[in-house]
Amino acid sequence: MKIEKLKDLKINRFENIATSLYTYLDIRYFLCLSLLLVQHVCFSQSEKKFALFYEVNNEQIHLKWFPTSFAQAKALINEGAELSRIEVSNENSNPETLSFESGIKNTISPANYRFQELSKTDSLYSKIESLLMPFLETKVLSVEAQSFSFALLSLENSVSSKLGQIIGSEFSDRDFSIGKNYVYRLRIKGVKDQFFTLEATKTEYVKLDLKPLLLDQKKAVELQWEATKTLAQGFGFYVERKENEVSKMLFEIPYVRGTSKDVVKDAPDFFRDVNFEEGKTYYYRLIGLNYFGEKKLFSDWQKIQIPNFIHGEMYIDTAFAEGENRIINGSFEIFDAKKNNVIKYQLLRCAENKGQYQVVQEKSFESNKVNFTVIEPKTGDRYYYKIAALRPSEDTVLSMSTYLFTLDQEAPEAPSQLTAFIDSFGIVKLSWKSSNDSDIQGYRLFRANEKSEEFIEKTSNLITEHYFTDTLRLDNLTPECYYFVLATDLNFNTSLHSDTILVLKPDTIAPVPCVISKLETKGAYISLRWINSSSSDVSYSALIRRTNTGIDTLTKWNGNKTNTYIDSLVESGNEYAYFILSTDKASNSSISELRKLFYELGNRSALKNVKVKKTEKTIELSWDAPKDVFSYTIYRKDNEGSFSQLKTLSPDKTTYSDKNVSLGNNYSYYVQYLTKEGIRSLPSEISIITF
Repeated sequence: MKIEKLKDLKINRFENIATSLYTYLDIRYFLCLSLLLVQHVCFSQSEKKFALFYEVNNEQIHLKWFPTSFAQAKALINEGAELSRIEVSNENSNPETLSFESGIKNTISPANYRFQELSKTDSLYSKIESLLMPFLETKVLSVEAQSFSFALLSLENSVSSKLGQIIGSEFSDRDFSIGKNYVYRLRIKGVKDQFFTLEATKTEYVKLDLKPLLLDQKKAVELQWEATKTLAQGFGFYVERKENEVSKMLFEIPYVRGTSKDVVKDAPDFFRDVNFEEGKTYYYRLIGLNYFGEKKLFSDWQKIQIPNFIHGEMYIDTAFAEGENRIINGSFEIFDAKKNNVIKYQLLRCAENKGQYQVVQEKSFESNKVNFTVIEPKTGDRYYYKIAALRPSEDTVLSMSTYLFTLDQEAPEAPSQLTAFIDSFGIVKLSWKSSNDSDIQGYRLFRANEKSEEFIEKTSNLITEHYFTDTLRLDNLTPECYYFVLATDLNFNTSLHSDTILVLKPDTIAPVPCVISKLETKGAYISLRWINSSSSDVSYSALIRRTNTGIDTLTKWNGNKTNTYIDSLVESGNEYAYFILSTDKASNSSISELRKLFYELGNRSALKNVKVKKTEKTIELSWDAPKDVFSYTIYRKDNEGSFSQLKTLSPDKTTYSDKNVSLGNNYSYYVQYLTKEGIRSLPSEISIITF
């Protein structure tokens, strides 16, 4: 099509422009460009100021400028431009105050002159013709048509030198000196003068950072990089793949990053290669184009070994319970005629469908059918199951999950440690320790006046708490009352009842409390002495210790013979509080005055449960974490040598891998810790292991 006829072409609607462009552009390129239907391209800075990119080498200063609106591009294409240059001593000079009359001037003719010189046999002729068409049209286009046309022109201009030369946005300045500062003025009719200031230093291109290759979930080779880091030097990318020293580009049209509301901010750019052969090794690298369409940016080669994939699908056919057996049957369906390389099956199980599945059983591959049997001695099990087919390099094909459960028919464990306290008003407060079962729905409480008579339920509904309050009438001749409690699970299975507890109605006068007369540290223990209650109806007394971790009953006694106690279950650095509970036959109780003692010996107890085991390449240490740790220190001795400090760890670490070990040697370890107060523990027991 001649350029004169191109000017006469009438375009009435934006859809006509899009249809015409779509005809000439490669469909993949068209879809990529359509992502950029925004008011400005990614590098535009404002509606008035052009964006400039340049490259300096020994031969030339290669400049390329980008209009930032449809109107600016139209003026440049139709009117041409004048490019003037002067040398300045200060790069920070205000270009608008400088005189360009004595400078070097170059005239850039309108685009139609250069386009007429382009051969119709040129591979880019039709594309450039389509891109120029909206800007040569005399009829005013809609805003949508202008935005679309400008986005297409700008994007092609960012990766094509030929288009830049034709539309007049590219210039080569060969009369220059390295190290000088230059100011360029671009003058276009109808457009505010544009000024570009630069220092003529040789351009150094950055190295592209191609992330390590990986196979994604669909078993395609995925390449990732961050294009936004190279916007100052280039905008388009190619991917080159090499196999057996033979290289090829994976696509002809350069990749460009789209900008739209659907593109996640700061997300990496990526390319997926699915056209490869299994079992082969490939090398990939990224090649970036500068804004002149030249391949100037490169990444290192990245290597990836493509495995032989499993060509099939795994299914769970049936899953059912039969007595104590949980039976899961599966089958493997082969998709094609490729060799079946499955070597084993695994049965996986998890309590949650999207949780972390654990391997339950494993079987070697014998046929496309596999059967697993899991023993569950109790009912009420609820699990999701999957079957995995694995090949030698552990490529895995998983079945969909299948849920298998059995109705719970096991009675829960009976509640324990039922206790009751009654006050002088007849209010009974009962509490108990919950059952260990995880599916307890609630508890039922029963009461009787005599242990031999029928117990009556006092709870009208299942209670979820571990306590209950009852009220007894005191104006009768019944001196005692009995209670027990039952547990009920989610399937309404009922436990055996707890121990039956006796509650004596008051007498409401508590016994005289004991008096702790002496509390002192005696080396590795705490010594106590007390004066027993003088009340004659004391049923028993109990020495109780309270720490920040709980309350413990140390000893119980009747009468007045016991009045001392040695507490050896103490640890340095802890505060211990003691009191004596005295209870009479009517369950009235009194408590002695609380006595406290801070037990400090200047060190801490040794770490407990220090374990040492060896693996193929390391020796692994682990231990239980005490409280208030500031740091751990590991000591090691090799063979018959002496112990030396191996490693100091932060308080959140309770494991350590010793990789500096050799075969045939004996290694001894112990661990100490330092508290936040700066007090050191005793050494742990020495652990000896042969590697």
